[in-house]
Amino acid sequence: MKTKNKILIGVAVIVAILILTNPTMQDFKNYSGKVNGKREVNYLIFSIYSSNSYVGIIEHDELNDERFNKKYLGILKNFIKVN
Repeated sequence: MKTKNKILIGVAVIVAILILTNPTMQDFKNYSGKVNGKREVNYLIFSIYSSNSYVGIIEHDELNDERFNKKYLGILKNFIKVN
């Protein structure tokens, strides 16, 4: 088998693993312990999730404030806080 074919197969296997291990919304809810999280974007091999972590009642304009709105990168069935 040529080197080029081996490289293509290797890349295809890596991409397939990333696709199969892209976390679901249920995985994120289990991770964060919050029911108000949502998937912002799904790029097939990874996703970006957000979760509002405010306590009590706050003004509607503050809901988009990054102090309250946490974002997470979901990849390989794991989550990484990005802000």
